[in-house]
Amino acid sequence: KTLASHAATLRIPGLVAAVVEDGQVTFLQTEGFADLDLKIPISRNHIFPVASLTKTFAAVTLMKYEQEGKNSMEDYVLDYAFLPIGLTPDRLQTPNVKIKHILSHTSEGVPGSNYIYNGNRYSFVYGVFEKMSGNTKHYEAFADEVSRQILRPLAMKNTFPGYPSSNSVIAPASVVTTYFWDREHQKFNADKGLQNATTLFPATNLFTTIDDLVKYSSALDRNTILTADHYTKLTTPFVTNSGRENPYGLGWSTQ
Repeated sequence: KTLASHAATLRIPGLVAAVVEDGQVTFLQTEGFADLDLKIPISRNHIFPVASLTKTFAAVTLMKYEQEGKNSMEDYVLDYAFLPIGLTPDRLQTPNVKIKHILSHTSEGVPGSNYIYNGNRYSFVYGVFEKMSGNTKHYEAFADEVSRQILRPLAMKNTFPGYPSSNSVIAPASVVTTYFWDREHQKFNADKGLQNATTLFPATNLFTTIDDLVKYSSALDRNTILTADHYTKLTTPFVTNSGRENPYGLGWSTQ
């Protein structure tokens, strides 16, 4: 009843909530609808766009490279071939921006000085994924590397780098319909652009299920993807040049 009450207060059309202990789901509750017009009840098998949780997958993949000695969070972004995804190199503002500055949202102004949350700037690290994968085909490198480093090893078979295509093993109908709340007319409006989110960017457009997220979070807890030290590095508040702790680590909210 509490979850249902909060969902109604926050105007959430539908949700899946789970509690995980020792890698197992010990509590699961669904509320609302996957599609309001069709009155399709939400189930644990529905696929959600998880928005900025995608940043954690980018950070984990980059940290895996560091763990394997292939690169470092101290590398300068401009050490890698620059792929402008809606951005241009001049927007770095300085050549001294490092990978860690992008992942910690401290890349604007003097690198490492100011925490300014800006997910779009995650695209500045795209060239790292191109170099590691060797794939320079239009915007495929990040999807390839996330699949190779995380999705396939963890058997996350219901996770997709972008909106599932019509020839996917999972039908697009399994994806929830997302909505905007129209305050003026007090109603939900369906997000007509969701099906166009077919490209996986370092900041967004991962689609997944609750059970696949359980696999992912449990693997991190058990250090099967990253060592404890490297996982701690991601999830520890980033310290600015002046010694101030930010509410964010590397791809991770730490509040």
